[in-house]
Amino acid sequence: MKIVGRWLKLSGSIFLLLGILVLLNACSPSVKVEGDVAKVEKSFTPTKADLAAWEVAEIVYETAKAFSNAKSVEVSLKLAGGFYTDKYGKKPSEDLVMGVVVVRDLDEVRRYVDKSNYANSNKSLYEAKMKEMNYSYLLK
Repeated sequence: MKIVGRWLKLSGSIFLLLGILVLLNACSPSVKVEGDVAKVEKSFTPTKADLAAWEVAEIVYETAKAFSNAKSVEVSLKLAGGFYTDKYGKKPSEDLVMGVVVVRDLDEVRRYVDKSNYANSNKSLYEAKMKEMNYSYLLK
């Protein structure tokens, strides 16, 4: 009986760990490098504009640090389908494409000590850029 109990406990822990890994993988954006451009896609679920801007700044920093040969980062922003109601009262099931944030001076980005310092210094810039994009009114 002890062996069965231990096995159940172990298998439950394994499933929990796998679930966490799947969730983390789903939450972290993937990066594609084309030449010297690192391209990232980020999809948001409902959030505030300043939090979204902070997250974009962190993505830019992490990408710049991870890909030292990249000369620019392009972050394609989308709003996850099914979570938002547009100005026409519709709740689109497909992702809503906001636009692309392009950062060319990655040497400046890489000078920051960590992503929090970078995000704190630059989130206003990203928020302003995002406010000019499609569907920005859906970010509170």
